[in-house]
Amino acid sequence: MRPLVETGVRGTAFWLLVLASTAGYVVNGASTPVVPRLATDQLGADPALGGLLVSLAGFVAIGAMPVAGVLSDRLGARRVLLGAGLLAAVGLGVVLVALSLPALAVSRVVFGAGNAATATALTAWVVAEIPVTQRSRALGLFGLAVWIGLALGPVVGENLYQSAGRRTVWIVAIGAQLGGLAVALLARGGSAPVHSPAHRSSTRPTG
Repeated sequence: MRPLVETGVRGTAFWLLVLASTAGYVVNGASTPVVPRLATDQLGADPALGGLLVSLAGFVAIGAMPVAGVLSDRLGARRVLLGAGLLAAVGLGVVLVALSLPALAVSRVVFGAGNAATATALTAWVVAEIPVTQRSRALGLFGLAVWIGLALGPVVGENLYQSAGRRTVWIVAIGAQLGGLAVALLARGGSAPVHSPAHRSSTRPTG
């Protein structure tokens, strides 16, 4: 498989990253209808607290995404992606180990940080390595992952919850999170820091 920098939007590497990003947003969206149901129906919380638990991942993401961007610049998107994907899976796993309001809050914090950092690392990978002449097109296509994932996620989460129970929701979510990570790591590239000398020289204007 040739790397993204050589093949652009027509290569397998780009679409592996799109698929990985979609998986991350599906997981994010799948938890949205389930978290407040767990909080209110099974743990006795009021609806306001259930809503806060949903938002908690978003609040954490506000801080996690800039940090993930800085780390992607320094370490390379692949390394950040690996750590972030595993962190998100661990966050999801907390709910399987212990179901309580504190555990659910911890899960949302850890998952929110990992899932947000995953999205940032994947975007950084695309921006850093896609050929300049295809960058806008690539970002337009890559951005579809957000809306496909957020459209499918709540449907998947709610139907799994209704038909198979809350444990199945989290098992499937962990599988999707790790599956997306594995798919992304199949692509070559993403190891060098974004602002490496080679990258700067390849994009420097001539004449």
